Amino acid sequence: MIRPFLDDKDDSNSKRQEQLARGGHWIPDDMCFMEPTEPQFVIDSESVCTEPAAMLQSGPVGSSFELTLDCTKAGMERVDKRRVESIIRDTSRDSDYFLNERRKAEGRQKQVQELRRKSATFAQLLGGERNAAQRKQWEQKVSKIEQELEATRNLGTYVHLDMDMFFAAVEIKKNPAYAEVPLGVGTMTMLSTTNYIARSYGVRAAIPGFIGMKLCRNLVIVPPDFKAYRAESAIVHRIASEYDPDCVSVGMDELTLEVSDYLSRQGGTMTAVDVATELRARVFRETQLTSSAGIGPTAALAKIASNYNKPNGQYELRLHTREDVMRYVRDLPLRAAPGIGKAMENTLKGLDINTLGDIYERRVELCYVLTEKLYRFLLGNAIGVMSWPCSCVAPAYEFCDRTLITARKSVGSERAFSALCSKAELKEVATTIFQAVYDELRANEWVCRQVSLRIRWPSFRIQQFTKSLPQHSDDHSTLNRALGELLLPHVSYYASMRLLGIRLLDLVSKKEYLAKQRGGVQKTLSQFCTPRSTEQNPATPGVKRMREGKVNEEEKESVEINVEEEKQNTREVVEIFVSSQESSEQCGSDKSVEPRILREEGKPDVIIID
Repeated sequence: MIRPFLDDKDDSNSKRQEQLARGGHWIPDDMCFMEPTEPQFVIDSESVCTEPAAMLQSGPVGSSFELTLDCTKAGMERVDKRRVESIIRDTSRDSDYFLNERRKAEGRQKQVQELRRKSATFAQLLGGERNAAQRKQWEQKVSKIEQELEATRNLGTYVHLDMDMFFAAVEIKKNPAYAEVPLGVGTMTMLSTTNYIARSYGVRAAIPGFIGMKLCRNLVIVPPDFKAYRAESAIVHRIASEYDPDCVSVGMDELTLEVSDYLSRQGGTMTAVDVATELRARVFRETQLTSSAGIGPTAALAKIASNYNKPNGQYELRLHTREDVMRYVRDLPLRAAPGIGKAMENTLKGLDINTLGDIYERRVELCYVLTEKLYRFLLGNAIGVMSWPCSCVAPAYEFCDRTLITARKSVGSERAFSALCSKAELKEVATTIFQAVYDELRANEWVCRQVSLRIRWPSFRIQQFTKSLPQHSDDHSTLNRALGELLLPHVSYYASMRLLGIRLLDLVSKKEYLAKQRGGVQKTLSQFCTPRSTEQNPATPGVKRMREGKVNEEEKESVEINVEEEKQNTREVVEIFVSSQESSEQCGSDKSVEPRILREEGKPDVIIID
């Protein structure tokens, strides 16, 4: 039987203080874990939500691979890009980081080649007068999608608040001596934040600390203190909620507010600029932390505006009509749009698309080349109907119903760290992350159906595992136990882990879920408006999913093995137990489904019982 995490009590204050003093985590060492086999690496699919805003980018598609510097971060305007890139190449050559970035770049290059092939096919099949009728059909399809997106355009008054170098600023508040030195928060494996002094050397968030030390020899790297960050974030959120009770948190350091109602209550005595100014002043007065703000007609445009006058400033986009918005977004670079990261930017540049205006100009061709979900997301950006922060995974629409801005598909958090010293330390890290995610779940009155675990290894490769629950839940012990079952096969490799992430998925409002359990509930307007993507598979209880990159087809095949035969197998195996009990809501009975054992060929030491 697999043991879940247990909430053990402290048994040694001296031991706790000793490990905390060296930047580690402490819990008792009396946990009993099953010894796993060597972990099988699974390349996690890249997405706009999980890809960090890395400062290192690969060169143009088709060129020899090299890491280049992304200087779009505030505070890096005067960086000697050529010198920094030379140091990066010398430092990172043949490192795990370099090899992983090259692997991902090669994967993107293959993707771009396929997209180029489809683009050439489009020109061949739909070009010229002979194919005018077929092209007309695609133009009509594009026009229909654009009309659907236009129907959702809803200009309001938004303020986006972005805390300046938040983690670093909190560390400076704790220790003012850090204000005069280049500071990074994170580990030698990865930095989460840097201050503006460090950025002037080319050291920014989402680069390995060992590269940062080469760029700036006197760089100070401190481990993150998430307890302190959450405390400061709570203060900021409390202040912001006075202007908009439904303000949306985008991480601990960003908030988006819709202030139209607040301005109406002020009787015309305040403007959105006044609100942003007052909000930033109050945040500084109560936290001694500076922030930047953007004002715009949508949440996404307000976020874009917040980048124009950093640090400790604000900017207003005076866009009042559809035409104003269209003219503004036309010349925006791809990365300016929320949700477009380095991977998507490099892919689009491989198609000679460099601005949002390019997307609109080639909208018919892209409709043919891209998947519909991605196409809707990009076209929405190109016309200023940007689906942010409704979802981090590029949903199809930005809905008129403002309640959907807070509708999320998942809630999660992850932590990067240096080599851990014990299984107990791993448990402490996992418990801390889980508690933060669980607190957010409860605070928003959600229930979830799936628990996901994400692990990054020294090679920067990712493993991700997901477990489905028999029914939606917000029960602490149930979710904690599910997490324990996912993590258990890997605990003996604690020293090799470099990042742990926990995510709760398939979120539903607890109120609506309970009403449904009592005998049905009327659908909300939001639910009626939400499009159902044909690309998404419905969640299935009792199924364990591994998100994989491109691997050998033979490794992806699975064969069913008789349970009794497996018991006779003398080879030591890792068992990942996944609930197979169907919920009464889906199957109409309490009977459970007989479990099956699946063995992955080419990976005989890992079996899955579902």
